[in-house]
Amino acid sequence: MHRAGEGAPYTGLKPPGLDVGPITPVAERAIASGDCEPLRRLLATEVKHEAQRRFDSLIVLGADREQDVAHARDYVEAMHGLQVWANNVHRAVHGSGRGATAEHRRD
Repeated sequence: MHRAGEGAPYTGLKPPGLDVGPITPVAERAIASGDCEPLRRLLATEVKHEAQRRFDSLIVLGADREQDVAHARDYVEAMHGLQVWANNVHRAVHGSGRGATAEHRRD
């Protein structure tokens, strides 16, 4: 039910032991300990690695983009993919997530 604020429908209780991914447990520990640094490091590392992976792929594809139309399309797709991904990350970082500040509280 807590995901209703994210626009997700309530689908009933889930059994214990479901994989919640690597971020949720770190976020929960940060909340419990009052120390955000491990969460900040994990998120920064993941974004850094993904940006580099996408950029490296783009560079490799760029070297062959003039061979033929298929290679050019692969390059353009990677270039567009990097731009869209970066914009989505930016929007997620600067989005209006609930609970970030008192301004986001509903009366």
